[in-house]
Amino acid sequence: KDNVEMIKALIVFGAEVDTPNDFGETPAFIASKISKLVTRKTLLTLLRTVGADYRLPLTQGAPLEQCSTTTHHSFFSLERSQPPPISLNNLELQDIVHIPRSRKPAFILSSMRDEKRTHDHLLCLDGGGVKGLVIIQLLIAIEKASGITTKDLFDWVAGTSTGGILTLAILHSKSMAYMRGVYFRMKDEVFRGSRPYESGPLEEFLKREFGEHTKMTDVKKPK
Repeated sequence: KDNVEMIKALIVFGAEVDTPNDFGETPAFIASKISKLVTRKTLLTLLRTVGADYRLPLTQGAPLEQCSTTTHHSFFSLERSQPPPISLNNLELQDIVHIPRSRKPAFILSSMRDEKRTHDHLLCLDGGGVKGLVIIQLLIAIEKASGITTKDLFDWVAGTSTGGILTLAILHSKSMAYMRGVYFRMKDEVFRGSRPYESGPLEEFLKREFGEHTKMTDVKKPK
């Protein structure tokens, strides 16, 4: 529907950017056919940034080399340039998902709870209500880049407010994808009306998620 904001939301919340449709067309190929130049360039740049596949679809019974030169040229010439180099000093969400192992930050490469490590790794999670969704997406990206769950990446986890809820989720081995769904439910069940929110719905919600009689002394790793 050429709705850029909806497409951004789909990508941020885990849509597959390379899955073809029934005609073998990838999202990038479909975006390349949008008539409005501004929308076309925006979507192609967005898809390129997150590493989408730029191959042309294979039409049934026709090899790729038989595709018209015009189609091939118009699709690849618009946004074919590679994404800009990644600075490890200024990582963003779309960067960390696609960092090859040789370029991963040192804390990820050494975060396997190696017995030889001399320093503990601490994860500190900020507050902000439903904005915990931003933290969740960052943690999902870090897990993809490292191939390790958040719980096994860190020795200590600390959190304030909504970050504290995510801390409990990590300690309970709840996946970040699951917690993303939890936060959408919290938005409807807990963060209703105006601030300050009622504490009752939040307390009941957390009891259902983490158990009514769970104690901090039950937590072993991470601390």
